[in-house]
Amino acid sequence: VRYGTFNCPNVDGTSLVYTGYAAGTHFTHTGGGVGPICLPDPKKLSVQDPDEIMPGFQNLGRLYGSEYETDAITPLNHVHNLDVPCTVCLVSGRTTKITIPGRTSCPSGWTQEYKGFLMSGHHAHQSPTEFVCMDEELEVFRGSGINANGQLFYTVEIAHDSHLCAPFGCNGKEVACV
Repeated sequence: VRYGTFNCPNVDGTSLVYTGYAAGTHFTHTGGGVGPICLPDPKKLSVQDPDEIMPGFQNLGRLYGSEYETDAITPLNHVHNLDVPCTVCLVSGRTTKITIPGRTSCPSGWTQEYKGFLMSGHHAHQSPTEFVCMDEELEVFRGSGINANGQLFYTVEIAHDSHLCAPFGCNGKEVACV
């Protein structure tokens, strides 16, 4: 799954499974999934008919669209509050995949699929999220930007009061990923 793009890498043996919408738990909720997930095109999404189960919302698990929260990051502020796309790609011949935080290239013997920014929810929000590697060429859904504040993606920095400062530095730079 590639977050922040509509495209698969242009590599032999790579095929597009589907493109979709990044979604997850609302940033203020204390429960629910830890996502994100990549929802396919709504025309191809199978859902149970609420009339067959119980009409109305039952206040169970909920999915919200994802947005970039990048207003404070100059090279990324043009995508602030816009909706996050995702793409599921199949790369034939690959049996192992890893995300390496803090790197922009792969170790010898590994094939780079893409690189970008390490992103997650805000450190002070109630709903925890996974760290994801967001494609460096951040794409958005045209016409998005209503600032619905569902699941939010922020760039990640090394904390100032962390023992990680010595080896990595605490200079406010965003963490890369590959």
